[in-house]
Parts: sequence; C-alpha cells; structure tokens
Amino acid sequence: MKLCGNSAVGFAAGCAAAMVVCLAPSGARAQAPASPAIPDIPQLVQETVRNELQARQHPAARFRYIRCEADRGGSRTKEIVETPQGELGRLLLVNDRPPKASQLRRNRRQLERMVSDSKFRRQRFKEQQQDLQRENKILKEMPAAFHYRYVGEKNGLLRLHFRPNPHYEPKSHEALILTGMAGTMWLDPKDQRIERIDGTLIHDVTMGWGLVVRLYSGGRFKMEQTRLPGGAWQMGLLSVDFDGRELIFKGIHVHEKEFCRSFHRVPDHLTVAQAVSLLRGSFPLNSSGAKQSPSATWGAR
Repeated sequence: MKLCGNSAVGFAAGCAAAMVVCLAPSGARAQAPASPAIPDIPQLVQETVRNELQARQHPAARFRYIRCEADRGGSRTKEIVETPQGELGRLLLVNDRPPKASQLRRNRRQLERMVSDSKFRRQRFKEQQQDLQRENKILKEMPAAFHYRYVGEKNGLLRLHFRPNPHYEPKSHEALILTGMAGTMWLDPKDQRIERIDGTLIHDVTMGWGLVVRLYSGGRFKMEQTRLPGGAWQMGLLSVDFDGRELIFKGIHVHEKEFCRSFHRVPDHLTVAQAVSLLRGSFPLNSSGAKQSPSATWGAR
C-alpha cells in the first residue's frame, strides 16, 4: 500500500483576533503589545486544502528519493523516481538487508516491462491514479468534517486542534473515517501548506466498502511534510495504525509506516524510459548538471 510521495492532507475551524488593553498602576492607560493576529481559520484551512489538492494533481517539481515501507511483515526500501505519468521504484533493501538475486531480477523485469509493455504500464499508472483519487476524496472533505480550535503558534507554524463536526455528512465512503477522528494539525500560514497531522479515532467508525467494516477507537494516523529548498513540499512520514473487523468474521489490522528522505530534483518532463535509465544509474540529472551515483547495484544479471 503506497502511503507517501507527492502527497498531503488538511482540516477547518474558527477563531477571532483580539487586542489586549490594560491599566497601568498609576491610573494612566497603557496599551500592551499587540498579540499576533490570528488568521481566519476556516478560510486558511480551505485555502490550504486547495493548495494541497493542486500540488497533488499538478506538482511544481518532481523528485528522486528513498522510501522505506514497513509493516508487521517486514520492510522494503526503494529508490523512487517521479514522472508525469506516475512513479517507478527500484528495490534497494528488504528488512534492511540486500535483496535476494531473485527479488532483484523480478524488480528489474517489472521496470523493463514498464518501458516495453504499454498495456502493463497503463494499468500500473491507472492503479496509482485510483489511489490518489481515493486520498483526494478524503482531503477534499476535511474543511467541512471538523470543528477547529486555534491553540497557538510556534516556529512560524499555527497549531490547531480538531474534532468531528456533528453536522458533517460524508460525500464518499472513504470520508466516513473522518466522522470519528480528532487530533492536532500544524499549518504553515505563509505557504498555506500542512506541516503535520496527528489524528486518533475517538470512537468506532463503521464504513461500507461492499462489506461492512468497523474500525475501532484508538486507531491513529500521523503525517509529516517538509519544505524542500526551492519551495516544494514533500511527505517525510506517514504512519497508519488501525484495528477493526470485517462483518463479524475477519479481523482487520493495518499497521504501516512510510519514511521518505534524500530528495533530489529530476527533470519535470522525464519519460518512463529515462526514469528507468536513471534508476539504473545511466541517465544524467540535467537539473543538477551531474550524474547521480546509484545507491545500490541494479540487480543480478
């Protein structure tokens, strides 16, 4: 399950700014230093979500980076390259160890097929787009799904607490999870982007995905983004921990984490063939003017 890459999430609430005026002991009126003006929180959240959706649909830049995906079954570390069509990945590590020769061969064949087999390529990128669309449905609903409360500012970030809006009616099955989530969000008010979200299910949530799925309270969602040199934002951490049950028969246990690091800009209009060459270490990065050395061997020949 792909968790991070060019991606982000947002929320909404309301606050008002105030001026503090006090009386000096001598009886003369004196004005205390003005408190930092609190922005219109609902408007800020709306604009932030709009920016997040825009960045996901039309990224300002594309990157090559390292992504580690971990769950209860182990971990896989990949080198990812983004293209206008979608992303491609090269396997680097399995459970923090070099992959087996058979795993490398399989990964190499898949990437070569992405270049040579147009039907296979379209299907892979279609699946990526479907994942993105499902995530966007949740993101789009966040301004209306919560009540927000301004709780402070630190290091240039606004901190908001959010709780479910009891009058919110989800417009998609995916957004049902928002009806039970509360937590904290940090916003960059200058860039109007989300820096961090930490949300917890405060009560069980029943969702209809063909079969009835019930997610238990206590489930947790965490996401962190970082601003890269040049102004682009990229996700650095995504953590999902949910337990539940499908109907009354099957337990659901989703415990996944994704860490992304070492971002390097790649050409905006990189083709799939060029991306595969880049992963093989044979394509120069025009944006930096230098060829990047591969961080691991391409695979067994």
